[in-house]
Amino acid sequence: MTSEFWLIICESLDETIESIKVAQDNPKLSALPPDQYKVENEILRTRRQNLEDLKNLPTILIQSLEQPDQSEPNLDPHYTAEDFEPGGSMYKKAH
Repeated sequence: MTSEFWLIICESLDETIESIKVAQDNPKLSALPPDQYKVENEILRTRRQNLEDLKNLPTILIQSLEQPDQSEPNLDPHYTAEDFEPGGSMYKKAH
């Protein structure tokens, strides 16, 4: 997307992503005990990934609208449509 608004949003997201990278490289983080380091680093990594995903969201949405999923959703959590067709498990029980 190339609107001025989106460019401002992307700029802000890039700055935040960069600040997270700096926080991940901070020596204070690596000085933490291993279990705390793992948790803190995972939080920062997840935040960074979420922001990168948010930055790519318009492209993902446009692609999903260009290629819609035409399959029928299975609303029954226990059986599929094939179960009720001849040869299916529920068809055998009914006949």
